[in-house]
Amino acid sequence: MSSFSETETVLETVPIDDLIRKYNSCRGKGSVESDGIVKGKLSYEFSADGNSGYIQFYDLLGRKSLFILMKNKSVSAWDMVRNKRYNKDGIFTALPFIKLMSPSDFFQVLWGSIPSNYLGRTVNKEFRFESTSASISFDSKRTEYGSLLYKVVLESTEENYRVTIKIKEREMNATYPRLERKIPESVPLASPA
Repeated sequence: MSSFSETETVLETVPIDDLIRKYNSCRGKGSVESDGIVKGKLSYEFSADGNSGYIQFYDLLGRKSLFILMKNKSVSAWDMVRNKRYNKDGIFTALPFIKLMSPSDFFQVLWGSIPSNYLGRTVNKEFRFESTSASISFDSKRTEYGSLLYKVVLESTEENYRVTIKIKEREMNATYPRLERKIPESVPLASPA
């Protein structure tokens, strides 16, 4: 298992296709911290198998709070606190930062790769991408699996938030079978806001 320390940032990552071809699966743990209009911190575990991903978020007390299921290009979320299900269109309600990073981009981050949407668009020789009201930065480290992401920071001045996604550990060729499940059909679909 590869853990990350705060030393030696590198400006590259292993491409997602290479990781999936070589390892087929990965799992890990991390945290998401938000500042601005929505403040909070959640821990999470993830399991990725080929093009499927499963993410379980936990609140500060360790209770399950949000589950995300990604299969190929589809994504759905289960707000376990409110017992509501969100489809791809409604996921912005559960995860507002998805406006800056699509679910498929987030899936690539879990594997440790810079999302393909951002490759070749570096600013100042750093992994930082900016628009008039938003920015995304990526930090990577050398690991036993090659150079992989360990932190992503998303900021929006227009929507007044900053989200820091950290991956604290990642293991290739391994999954958390307990995460690999479906969202129950009995969970009601949230009505559009």
